[in-house]
Amino acid sequence: MKENRYSLSIISKKHYLCNMFHLDVNRFIEEKSLFSQKDKILVALSGGADSVALLRVLLALGYTCEAAHCNFHLRGKESDRDENFVRGLCNELNILLHVVHFDTQTYATKHRISIEMAAREMRYEWFEKLRQECDASVIAVAHHRDDSVETFLLNLIRGTGINGLKGIAPLNGHIVRPLLNVNRQDILQYLEHLHQDYVTDSTNLQDEYMRNKIRLNILPMLGELNPSVSESIAETANRLAETSLVYNKEMAEAKNRVIKRNGNNLKATKDQQISQFAESGLGRITVNAGKSRSLGAEASLRAQLTDQFSLNGNYGYTYATFTDYVISETENYNGNYVPFVPKHTFNAGAQYVFGLRNGAIFDNITVNANYKAAGRIYWTEQNNASQALYGTLNGRVSFNKGNGQLAFWINNALNTDYQAFYFETMNRGFAQKGRPLQVGVDIRCRF
Repeated sequence: MKENRYSLSIISKKHYLCNMFHLDVNRFIEEKSLFSQKDKILVALSGGADSVALLRVLLALGYTCEAAHCNFHLRGKESDRDENFVRGLCNELNILLHVVHFDTQTYATKHRISIEMAAREMRYEWFEKLRQECDASVIAVAHHRDDSVETFLLNLIRGTGINGLKGIAPLNGHIVRPLLNVNRQDILQYLEHLHQDYVTDSTNLQDEYMRNKIRLNILPMLGELNPSVSESIAETANRLAETSLVYNKEMAEAKNRVIKRNGNNLKATKDQQISQFAESGLGRITVNAGKSRSLGAEASLRAQLTDQFSLNGNYGYTYATFTDYVISETENYNGNYVPFVPKHTFNAGAQYVFGLRNGAIFDNITVNANYKAAGRIYWTEQNNASQALYGTLNGRVSFNKGNGQLAFWINNALNTDYQAFYFETMNRGFAQKGRPLQVGVDIRCRF
């Protein structure tokens, strides 16, 4: 009799935990208005614990789902194992499954990006195309609270502003993340109570990547200081997200108060501020210069002539003058150009990628050349000192192998003589010359 009561207690606990997981996820979906019961959900299904739990909970909540699986062919037999598992799971659950195969390595080499970035670009592009084809409302991905905490710490370590400390957004276009309110442990317990299998990506257990280092090393150490560190960081990210909304709203309103546009799309700026050296010569001060007006245009062009050869160029024109800057009867700067604003900017570049045969020391050799020009640049509000239009020729030859790169570069190859900066103090003018011809070698490795 005791055994029966014990068994009944275990069953009740399992039902309770499953129901709580369902309630937490459903409450988050409704709170963030991610989708509704009438919507079809395209679930990104890798076969890992997170995506399997996502599919199971959405089905349990009564949503109409289809699944999408990407085989990136990066882990040999593991990649095929994941695909076979997903096919079996969807067959068991009677869910329509879409599968695509990617040559990730070739894509990454062609676009000169990391494997991780290549996989991300290809899968989200395919998800969106598939969403439209199957008439799904949203694409559900299985990021959870711990993923958001890792993103917060990753951006913090790299250096970021307030927008980088908001964690992962629950809604981004057609991408939704219904599991952001639960953590990894919640997900594993949910699958355990369902007796639901899943696959494990062996690369997630290696600390070769920055995100894995945070997950496997840094977060456990922080957990020793505060067992609820993930919840604390997630809550901080939520508050920063709310602060970001207020900040961006106020900045937009302030911008509208300062900037006025007329019918000719001219930009008029009140209280134009410029930087000057103090009369004592000790330090710089910022002074108001009345009003200014700026008119500009910019054009850019990029041409991919072949898979290996590309050209790019851009040109900008700016006409910025003072419209109301009178200090005295003898100091009237109306009509003068605003200092430090180049009238013309120009850049033209070319790139050629030499693909090498298999077995070569390097994967490819990339040759870049560009010519940058700017001017005329006036250094003073009196417009009595300026730098005429000048240009510098720069080049780079990179030898690429996997995540490593050996590059030889040259800047200002023509050794152009130009002024990079100018100021006046003690009734004297001082000019800082631009960098002369420089050559160098870079060795880079992406981790």
